[in-house]
Amino acid sequence: MKYTVRELQDENKFTLLHILSLEDMIPFVFRQIRSRNPAIVIFYTVALCSFAWMVWAFFYTLLPGQWGWVKIMVHCFFGFILWPVILIPVHELTHAVVYKLAGAPVIKFGIKPDSYLFYVTADKYVMGRKPFMVVAFTPFIVISVILILLIFSTDYPLSWSFITSLFVHTTMCIGDFAIAGFFVAQSSKEIFTYDDTEKEETYFYIKKMLN
Repeated sequence: MKYTVRELQDENKFTLLHILSLEDMIPFVFRQIRSRNPAIVIFYTVALCSFAWMVWAFFYTLLPGQWGWVKIMVHCFFGFILWPVILIPVHELTHAVVYKLAGAPVIKFGIKPDSYLFYVTADKYVMGRKPFMVVAFTPFIVISVILILLIFSTDYPLSWSFITSLFVHTTMCIGDFAIAGFFVAQSSKEIFTYDDTEKEETYFYIKKMLN
């Protein structure tokens, strides 16, 4: 069932669970990633696997090759900087497309350079758990699949740069996993969220159980 912001603010039917301000995003993320719910476990598993793949490929495939240190450093630049920078707008645009497909009328992009935050908001558009999870995880899944296809369709040392960017992009998704983890932690409740772009805040409500 779809709800409006006004309906969520009805204290007889919903309880305000949490207000997440943009300024509090970094502390919020660090609080969430210390939990052990499935979303956070998946994040750590994928991050560690991609890191291990990157290190293995460097020492057992890239380093022994006849590439020379200049070429190796160039592909380090590709993997750690160039590809991830290119992926930032792709990631955020994917969020925006999924928001639009879900029915959000107003999409806004933002950046906080001081904290290296890039984000997309759906102003005052209410979402439940399942649609939010789709919005949160689609960029991670789509970009990871694309990078894996590039890894297996290119040769070293270029393929190593894509393995590296797979690890870097996974770590860049930590905010998505953190908020998803917050939803998972409330799995026993019916939870809804919306963004207030002007206030730079995200609101989380739970539906009250009616007697």
